[in-house]
Amino acid sequence: MTRHLADLCAETKTRLVFCSTDTIFDGEHAPYREADRPAPVNLYAETKVEAERIVSGLGAQAVIARLALVFGLPVLGAGNSFLARMIATLKAGGTVGMSEHEVRTPVDVLTVGRALL
Repeated sequence: MTRHLADLCAETKTRLVFCSTDTIFDGEHAPYREADRPAPVNLYAETKVEAERIVSGLGAQAVIARLALVFGLPVLGAGNSFLARMIATLKAGGTVGMSEHEVRTPVDVLTVGRALL
């Protein structure tokens, strides 16, 4: 899919904004810079590394944004919102588990959308 989009953008001289992930890095040598060598931590991150390679082939037509924890509330339907599930769980008196060894930078989906525009 990414290859097809990149090819189409190349043909039409259209900018491609690609959302990647901070998990292309393993966290062992933070903070990271754009040029640092990826060390993906899972299959999802491996696919993002490959997609970044394809997209970067567009040169100046490419924008790659490595996002961390994007959160927000669903607009249509139930969605897949961790935030919505967390709020519901806490309101019900439950607990929400979090990783003790992970330091990431969350950002809300509206801010990400504005920044990408």
